Amino acid sequence: MVTDSGGKINQVLWWCLVFASVVLIIKPPWQDWAPEASTTDNERVTLAVLELQGRFLIGAASFNSEDMERQLAEMEVWAVGDRTAIAVAAIRFFLDPEGNGKWRALALVKARLKKMEQAEEPAQSNNQKLLQQAHIALEHPDQLGDEGEQLVRSQMGWFGSILISAGAVEGEAGVQEAADLRAQAVSMVFVSSFLFFVVFLGALLGLGLLVAALLAMKQGKLTMVGVSAEIPATPFLAAFALYLAVMVLADFLSLTVHPMLSIGGMFVSIGLAFFWPRIRGLSWKQVLHGFGWRRGKGIVREMGAGLVGYMAMAPVFALGFATTLILTLFSAWLASQGSAPEAVTAETVGHPVTHPVVAWVAEGDWKVKLGVLFLASGLAPLFEETMFRGALYGVFRKRWGFVLSSLASGFIFAVIHPQGWVAVPALTAMGFGFAIIREWRGTLIASMTAHSVHNGILISMLLLAMS
Repeated sequence: MVTDSGGKINQVLWWCLVFASVVLIIKPPWQDWAPEASTTDNERVTLAVLELQGRFLIGAASFNSEDMERQLAEMEVWAVGDRTAIAVAAIRFFLDPEGNGKWRALALVKARLKKMEQAEEPAQSNNQKLLQQAHIALEHPDQLGDEGEQLVRSQMGWFGSILISAGAVEGEAGVQEAADLRAQAVSMVFVSSFLFFVVFLGALLGLGLLVAALLAMKQGKLTMVGVSAEIPATPFLAAFALYLAVMVLADFLSLTVHPMLSIGGMFVSIGLAFFWPRIRGLSWKQVLHGFGWRRGKGIVREMGAGLVGYMAMAPVFALGFATTLILTLFSAWLASQGSAPEAVTAETVGHPVTHPVVAWVAEGDWKVKLGVLFLASGLAPLFEETMFRGALYGVFRKRWGFVLSSLASGFIFAVIHPQGWVAVPALTAMGFGFAIIREWRGTLIASMTAHSVHNGILISMLLLAMS
């Protein structure tokens, strides 16, 4: 027997669980229990972002060096750790190995060594030795032995390569290595510029499709299929609440028991959420329809609709991204007001706006990279569309119109992502667009396709940039 038991009181309780879970996802208190792990994770992500910026800067320096110093100064904001300081120093040294770049690089490394010497607690010997070898590579590269070179290269990866090669003299293998690294960076800039141009053309085409769709809706030629109105909302609200709650619990256990529990929790959360409406008495047909798992007008046709919908929503995605970019620049400007430039640090402007997946791609081998691609363009669209555009959007849609429901579900989708508050507009725009596609087709096949294409494009571009 299908019931929506508990009425408003039951729904309020489930909404309280949703709210509590969202708060714990945004600011988990147990991160303070292991600050070293949090700091290490932040450093890994920052290093990956610095590598991307460094590659672009080295490639672009061959064409335009006027704005280079400003960008390097902005990168120094993130040089708050031993390895990030070495990373920025390596980029400065590579771009200007004989002039001011060398002395600015030395200043960064010396500052970290001085801080390490003044620290109350003894520093990690590995970091101290790494800083010392980086200092030698900058000031007296001819005195860097094989052991020191191996340490710098193994610990710093791409940054180690540019640091060592920048100090090479005529006749050494490092000179050719530096030329190869510069040529790779130039090639990446060319390819990236071409891809961004293609994306820009796609956004223009999408704008045309969006305008055509709006006109067709006004004329009654395009209708929205929507969600199943006869299926009760509470079981799916409960499913979404349980999904978030289990994810929170898995995050806690991954820190206190074993890191792999976060992966296990992901599958447990989606499984429990999917079966919950059936446990509450809905038939399997109602469960599938409530989540949006319907064939629509055929799998292939709905996938095609997802591609068209993705292109039509491209202007919305672009608007969200532009807002995030403005907020990022504004937050850095706001932090610098009334302070000396050296007072603007990562602590005042936050960590780089990005996803941990950037670090996975930067550090992983080809198996890790393939795994990231599968996770981003396969599992993430499957799980997130089921929960956010299936369960959550359906709950909102029972009460509100599709525009407000799309915004509300998109906002919750955005705030639980790890990129930080400045990325909320971009991620909300994504969630909004996918929800509109789901409303249009009445099935998750289309929105899953759009989500998969979006993530696939981003990860492919990231893989290309860091290859």
